[in-house]
Amino acid sequence: MNITRAQVAIRLRTWTLVAGLTALVIALGAVIGGAFVWVFAAIAVGANLIGHFYSDRIALRAVRAQPLAEAQAREVHAAVRELSARAGIQMPRIT
Repeated sequence: MNITRAQVAIRLRTWTLVAGLTALVIALGAVIGGAFVWVFAAIAVGANLIGHFYSDRIALRAVRAQPLAEAQAREVHAAVRELSARAGIQMPRIT
């Protein structure tokens, strides 16, 4: 798999944003002081894990997305099926 320069830049910006937000939450805990720094560090780690594993579901639920039946959009299903077969991955749900 070949990663282009744009993909590297996107991943770098994403990691920078996540690291910056994590540092901000931990810094807020440090400003409050005491053991709060550890509480806020745990909150930051938990938020990052939830965001990593469930961000797609959260985003789709926010816009109230509904599954797209194959009868409604045969061309979309065919294109996604072909692309997932090329990539060697399981076909994702289409909403």
